[in-house]
Amino acid sequence: MNKKNNLLQCPNPQTECKECPIRKMALFRDVPEDDLGWMQEFRNSQYLLPAREILFRQGETAHTLYTLFDGWLIIFKILDNGKRQILRFLLPGDFFGFQVNSIGPTGGYLHSSLALMDSTLCAFPTTQLRLMMEKQPQLAIRLAEMEMHDMNLCQHHLIGTGRKNAQERIAFLLLELFHRVRLQKQNDYDESSNSIIFPLTQEDIGDAVGLTSAHVNRTLREMEKKGWTQCQGKYLTIRNEEALSKTGQFDPRIIISKPLI
Repeated sequence: MNKKNNLLQCPNPQTECKECPIRKMALFRDVPEDDLGWMQEFRNSQYLLPAREILFRQGETAHTLYTLFDGWLIIFKILDNGKRQILRFLLPGDFFGFQVNSIGPTGGYLHSSLALMDSTLCAFPTTQLRLMMEKQPQLAIRLAEMEMHDMNLCQHHLIGTGRKNAQERIAFLLLELFHRVRLQKQNDYDESSNSIIFPLTQEDIGDAVGLTSAHVNRTLREMEKKGWTQCQGKYLTIRNEEALSKTGQFDPRIIISKPLI
């Protein structure tokens, strides 16, 4: 595992796989209960990553795979012109770190990753992924399902960047994250106000949908004036989901991972 001064090992006792509250959303969802003790032997440890700290950088040797246990992360690329493109937002249960630029132990990460808030991660050696799948073939099926789901969302965002205006792009992103939090980070959802904890800055939103921070600011103010949303104080409140869904052409069913077989 790469040495990272900003990555701190969680104190004991750490969460055991058989007691994991996010397992129903994670890669190990379909592992039989009797095999969870064996699977835990593959886990290095649980780690804490402070808000706005880098987990790994594009090109670094990919020694470690991760499941996000708690918090928010992004994966992103820095372009040659210095601009940042956010590729994906990570929430509890998401598995990442296996996309590398070559085969074998010297493969480098294809992108960078950063925590948007204090986060907890479960770490697994990259070299053990093949063995884990040989021992538990359902892991390969589950990983394919998760990748299929992420690719579907990626294609929606690609269409948005190419064919939608600012309001349509942002509406789609806000609803995607709103529904994913309700599914994957339920304690961060307040039903009485229909709001979620939302650690994104306007720069983060802009870097995800291909807009400047100033353009994001104007668009969010327009949405607030229409009574659709309120994004304030690290909270996102959805006030008119019907109008927002119509504008963003968003169907909440796309956030549900479908069985591969």
